[in-house]
Amino acid sequence: DNISQMYDIIYDEMIDAKIAEKINKPCFMNEKGKVVEECDRFGKKVDTILTHPEYCLFANETGCNTSMKKDGHVAGTRYITKKGTQAQRMASTSEGRF
Repeated sequence: DNISQMYDIIYDEMIDAKIAEKINKPCFMNEKGKVVEECDRFGKKVDTILTHPEYCLFANETGCNTSMKKDGHVAGTRYITKKGTQAQRMASTSEGRF
């Protein structure tokens, strides 16, 4: 299916970038990344191990909607901008599904 194909491509890229390794025998893991029996598993069998998580960046999709009205943003976030400029903090509140 498409999801499995997407993950295969991502994992191959991580292996090529040397931040992950393919393991010989796929296994089940728990939420803490420890190898466990199937009855204690969290998710599917793992066949790739992230060896350098400090070099891995994940991004999350927007849910196919441009509205950010209920995005869970909490006040107090700092923004990085060019010296002498101000961060533009406007967000779309209109529904724009794609």
